[in-house]
Amino acid sequence: MRGIGDDVDMNIRRIDGTEAARLAQAWLSAHYAVEAGEDVPFTVDGPLAFRVGGTAPVIERCWPAARYLFITAWNPAAVLVPPRHNQLADARLQQQLRQLRLSMHPASACDAGGGCYERGWLVPQATTAQADRLARAFGQGGVLVWDAGQAVRLRMMWPPPPKAPAHRYIDWAG
Repeated sequence: MRGIGDDVDMNIRRIDGTEAARLAQAWLSAHYAVEAGEDVPFTVDGPLAFRVGGTAPVIERCWPAARYLFITAWNPAAVLVPPRHNQLADARLQQQLRQLRLSMHPASACDAGGGCYERGWLVPQATTAQADRLARAFGQGGVLVWDAGQAVRLRMMWPPPPKAPAHRYIDWAG
């Protein structure tokens, strides 16, 4: 029997355009941070915040790479699940990242109101193809990706909603 986060496409739940747009807006306004651990070559006070649409020069200085990914395995298909499910999915995600030989740094996300907290990972050097495969394998409707020196982008795994206005920091992978 397969569980959350197994190496299969979790068939991200089909949602209507209104729900996709609502989730995109929530993720655009969410707060993200990565823990500066002992591997950082200089002193950093506290977690390093980043946001969709902003650049992340301190993060890029801490972990130089050409490309970055923020991903979580929590709450697949944008549905709240019990903490134990999130912990198991996160352990599987870590295993997948290790198998791909990608470094990972503890990170987190929370909604603009400070609730709906999720643990995740900053993954330097992950390709767009890897980001999409991991997002789909762990049932994630969206991940954050960016190239060094560029703005952080939200990559949604659903098609763009009908009549949705283009947003300069959203890519719809659909």
